[in-house]
Amino acid sequence: MPTANSSSWWRRLASPLISRWRRSPAVEADDRALVFSLSPSRIPSWRQLGYLPKLLSRRERRFIRLCLSLAVISLLVLLGQAVTRHVVRVPDDGGSLTEGMVGTPQYLNPVLARPFTADTELSRLLFRGLLRVDERSQIVPDLAQSVTVSSDGKTYTAVLRPNLKWSDGQPLTADDVRYTFETIADSGYQSPNQGLFANLTVASPDSRTVVFTIPEANEPFRSVLTLGLLPAKLWQDQTPQTFPLAELNVKPVGNGPFKFQSVTKDRNGNVKAFTFVQNKLFAGPRPRLDKINVKFYPDANSALDALKSNAVDSFGGLDAANSDQVKKYRTVTPFALSQLTGVFFSQKTNPALKVKEVRQALAMAVDRPALIRQAFHGVGRPADGPLLPGQPAYRDDIKRFGFSVDQANALLDQAGWKRGDNGLRQKGGAALKFALTTVDDPTYVVASQALAQAWRVIGADVEVKTVAPDRIQKDIIRPRQYDALLFGQISNPDGDPYSLWHSSQQRDAGFALAVAFIKKVDQALAAARTATDAKTHDDALRDFQAIIADEVPAIILVQSEYLYAHQPSLRGLVGDRFIAPADRFDNISSWYVKTRLSWK
Repeated sequence: MPTANSSSWWRRLASPLISRWRRSPAVEADDRALVFSLSPSRIPSWRQLGYLPKLLSRRERRFIRLCLSLAVISLLVLLGQAVTRHVVRVPDDGGSLTEGMVGTPQYLNPVLARPFTADTELSRLLFRGLLRVDERSQIVPDLAQSVTVSSDGKTYTAVLRPNLKWSDGQPLTADDVRYTFETIADSGYQSPNQGLFANLTVASPDSRTVVFTIPEANEPFRSVLTLGLLPAKLWQDQTPQTFPLAELNVKPVGNGPFKFQSVTKDRNGNVKAFTFVQNKLFAGPRPRLDKINVKFYPDANSALDALKSNAVDSFGGLDAANSDQVKKYRTVTPFALSQLTGVFFSQKTNPALKVKEVRQALAMAVDRPALIRQAFHGVGRPADGPLLPGQPAYRDDIKRFGFSVDQANALLDQAGWKRGDNGLRQKGGAALKFALTTVDDPTYVVASQALAQAWRVIGADVEVKTVAPDRIQKDIIRPRQYDALLFGQISNPDGDPYSLWHSSQQRDAGFALAVAFIKKVDQALAAARTATDAKTHDDALRDFQAIIADEVPAIILVQSEYLYAHQPSLRGLVGDRFIAPADRFDNISSWYVKTRLSWK
């Protein structure tokens, strides 16, 4: 039955029809004329629309409000979609970064800075060389406009880019380049890089041209041209005795993306902090950051405390064991390092390790992914060759001994190594027994124990020996006093493996850790080093990789990663692979902490 409200609604809806039916056309025309005489416009004004709510019922008002709300929401959604499709956040200039480092810097000087120290890392911010390593780990021109090599591979001619400046506004010329390299080559200055420049001759025929002459073709020489330069006019009066004492070592004039602004020292004169600001005269891409502050801490734990309390924004070289905890309050970015960790065999100290089938079986018994999870806290990438992906001559089709305990046992059985009652293998009265030596570091200790256990499964008797970090070089590596050594090797910037694998580098002061004479390896490495064209060089290194893969003088296990903890707002970090931690600053011009909206 209709209610009172519904009846009222029906009357209001029907009344215009009833009125129109009752009224005569003449009366209706008179009413219309009267209305339009008061307001000739057929469109209601805002004032008139203001009376609309009084004419509508509550339900009608609610309906209109709902419609208007839906219209507004729809409009906002459409606008949001338009913005999403056509507006993006892009890097913006400005902002600063406070970096925490471990150690006490001494020399902001590329001639004196020692590798893997704070000095080298800071020097990358302040100094640049003729060449640089780009984000793809390729050596490309930096301050040099071009570098050409003679047909015999003995002469390198570098032409500087025009209008280069030092951070104090003075011109950077070929004389600065000549002075820098002659200073490095002079043993009196005790540069850590002095050994790279034996018998080097440097000439500067004009202000933009530098000519380097070396005794014999040496393709890796290009990598030494990445070393930072010094302003000759400010340094040339220094003697070898006064050179390391000069104030310029802590208040430098450079040519990099940033320049020195201030230094803070404690009561004992130790540097506690540096402030660097953007170098407006930098010849490369202008940095987006305005300022970089660097604070120094005595150890990693102190630096991590500063990171957690927001005293610093970033910290490099994060230990894998701490990475999960740090990820709770910072972003942790991993970078692949040009460092391969492996087990290097000495075939001169242990008869069993002279047998190729034994070395191959030991390689088959290693589960690399499991080892990385167990010992390296999941930080690192499985590796099984002497060169790294991305290096010019890297080949992916080498022989690989995948993880298979059954195949390892079968190979040892075929080679005549029989198990005894104790499960250990022997052949002709000689036991399959050796010592695995490593540095006394938690990661390496766990890894060595896991390896020893894996090899005991296939019948090898393995003893683990650990040596203190400050004794490993002197007591073990330099005299090559080990059967098998678990250690890491760092590649050269250009990927030349000569110093790491040639038999001449197995003696004291050399870097080759696998002790074995393999004639074909030496021949391939020598051919690559003296090659004057890229094809000959790469073909020789591909042969080298194939020989190493078959002979197994070492079991390459993992490519290390460098963990960089930083605030989430820091972006633009690029780089496929680092040789050293300092390399993270090679592309610092792309780093940014601020963004802005921009149309696509």
